Amino acid sequence: MSHDTNSAANSIASPPAEPNQDGANKALASMLDAPCEMRLRQKEGEFTLYLAELGLSVSGKELKTVYAELMAQREIRLRQFAAEGILSWLSSTAEIAHPAAGALVRLKPFLIKASVIMLLILSTLALIGQGLNATGKALENNINAVCSWTPEKMESQRRQAHAFAERFRPVARELLLMFRDAPEENAERTAQTNNSDK
Repeated sequence: MSHDTNSAANSIASPPAEPNQDGANKALASMLDAPCEMRLRQKEGEFTLYLAELGLSVSGKELKTVYAELMAQREIRLRQFAAEGILSWLSSTAEIAHPAAGALVRLKPFLIKASVIMLLILSTLALIGQGLNATGKALENNINAVCSWTPEKMESQRRQAHAFAERFRPVARELLLMFRDAPEENAERTAQTNNSDK
């Protein structure tokens, strides 16, 4: 039981094995030939080059010498990683050669949202346009139908409208009294009511 536990722990802790020696050599050659990103700092006549991916830095007075030293240390470090079987833990050559465009990646969510919003706006405008077009056509048809009425039918419709207005007049009068903004009239009515009570 303890042997199984130890072997499982060792398999977790150990790095993934390279497929074979030839594959490891190809991977090492690929990493050595791949471009790398360095940072340069110049301070008081001294140059410092940083290779952040491998945690390396070299300083010196001559930039050419500093660069050569950094490349030598890089090769030593990569060969150590290859010997230990952890070269695959580094970024792949394709990722180093073609880094993602940072600004485009940051703008991607915004561009997607803007596209969706524009699509919704255009769809809404199209629907509103279709609705207005249909309403205009219906109104035009109704106006054409009214224009084609005979004088007898127009008189009949006028009478019906007049009768409706007569029936609706008391309701309209009450509504007007309810919504009229006349505090002075209310004060006069209150005063008249008080006088009549006396």
